[in-house]
Amino acid sequence: MNIPEQASELIAANVRAERAMARLRQREVADRMNRLGFADWHTQTVGNIERGQRRVLVSELPGLALSFGSPIGRLIAGLDGLRGTPGPKKERAATEAQPEVVKITVKAEYDDGSSHEVEWDDLVDVKFGTAENGRLLTMTARRK
Repeated sequence: MNIPEQASELIAANVRAERAMARLRQREVADRMNRLGFADWHTQTVGNIERGQRRVLVSELPGLALSFGSPIGRLIAGLDGLRGTPGPKKERAATEAQPEVVKITVKAEYDDGSSHEVEWDDLVDVKFGTAENGRLLTMTARRK
């Protein structure tokens, strides 16, 4: 099995586990994704992802994390093991620019009054937005 297939299976298992921990039905996940601007999400979409018949797009990971109320890292947990054996680490030059690390918190509030808050660590830059029916979902970086 190649690395893309392994990664897809691993993410599918993580999505199944996170949905079970959140005690959500597939329909509820699809509804939450729709409200976040992912219009093509249906119960079958969630089932296909969990069975490994559809891959999760990178742009969908924040929506899934918000839907489950879990850190995004749980959805991609275990991917580091798919890289194989790393080569020797090279020391960074002291003069080399280091990216500023940002921790963000995203809170999604739904029409039914419920909400979820998710934190991400080790993000350097975050830009995300989608417009649907005149509504705009934005994620704002907030320094901790």
